[in-house]
Amino acid sequence: IDGETIIGRQIRILGNVGINESDIIVVVGYNSKKIILPKNVATIENVEYRNSGNAYSLALGLREVMENYENEDAIVLDGDLVYDTEVLYNLVNADGSVIIDKDKVVSFGKTGVVSRNGRVISIGKHIVGDKTFENILKIKYSQIDEIVVLLEQYKNSWYTIALDKILNQAEFCELTVNGYLKEINSFQDYQDVLRDMGANGETILVTGAS
Repeated sequence: IDGETIIGRQIRILGNVGINESDIIVVVGYNSKKIILPKNVATIENVEYRNSGNAYSLALGLREVMENYENEDAIVLDGDLVYDTEVLYNLVNADGSVIIDKDKVVSFGKTGVVSRNGRVISIGKHIVGDKTFENILKIKYSQIDEIVVLLEQYKNSWYTIALDKILNQAEFCELTVNGYLKEINSFQDYQDVLRDMGANGETILVTGAS
């Protein structure tokens, strides 16, 4: 997007809200050699990407947080998101664990969210409703270990399946997105982002979380 990769743009905006490159972990898998990152950004390779889901990729990343970033909360971002600084500013400054959603009807292939009094009580592709998960969340450090156990149990699935299992005992607050946020799953999505931003087209590599 104007000569900047999606992941590069994400890293730049993370810096805008006070997150240093040395505190960023990118989990790579398919086409990992083509992903160009700043030298200070840590990478973890999911060598099992062919036989696992994004649950396992997230488990790998969160284990790194537990081992090397003691008492630090984790912000989880899918690799195909285009967002502005406002989205992350609200997340970083929110208390506790947070799931970002948007007030829009859940469309085919998307992940729905059910909330009650500001607390998320269910999440998953099985949910049909008027709130859609926007593939961004924050996890308190004290909850990471328990979530990793579930992620590894459901390693061949979406990470939201494991997340849904823990919502009856771990509190995640709902944060409705405020600012620009779009997931790029297709060339049309990419064209929509270029139009929204008034940007020029470039050759682009889109990578997901698995």
